[in-house]
Amino acid sequence: MIQHRPCTQKIDVYNFGIVLWELIIGMEIMTRCWDANPNVCPPFTEVVMMLENAEMEIMTTVRKSRFRCCKTQPMIVD
Repeated sequence: MIQHRPCTQKIDVYNFGIVLWELIIGMEIMTRCWDANPNVCPPFTEVVMMLENAEMEIMTTVRKSRFRCCKTQPMIVD
């Protein structure tokens, strides 16, 4: 928009990449979404697939090691 280029779905993908960067710094997903070349940015269908794969990886690796206390200690809700 600032450079007077046509508004396409690639702008949304770029902005979504920025949000991902803020949420999960260091993930490949964000760098693919906010590539300087809009033709390199993936379509949203591919972004969704990458997020689903990342979720599975987190659920099977990070969660086991990071949240193992949750299995032994009940969660207290006020």
